[in-house]
Amino acid sequence: MDNVISAYKKHGFEGSDLIKAFKELREEFKDAEDPTMTRVCRLAYEHIEANKNFTVDVFEEDREEGDQTSFEYFLELIQDSQNKFNREEIQEYKVLLLEDLGQ
Repeated sequence: MDNVISAYKKHGFEGSDLIKAFKELREEFKDAEDPTMTRVCRLAYEHIEANKNFTVDVFEEDREEGDQTSFEYFLELIQDSQNKFNREEIQEYKVLLLEDLGQ
């Protein structure tokens, strides 16, 4: 997870570092036998590859200028993915990512 945050802070959505970090994180979740997080990581990096940005937002209507971005919030959720409330919101992101990718 630290690699994902570091790549994002250093390069944003530019280059391949963020995608590579998400692929590594996906493997960690795969090894931990967490299929939901494995899939969410894959969907996230596929979405970023396709859009060169993270455009899904579960709270789009409620977000105000100056608030953290949807992607930053998504990263916070992933950091504590075992929290049941975070898990519910991760599922919401998963649905939006699936819709965006046409899956």
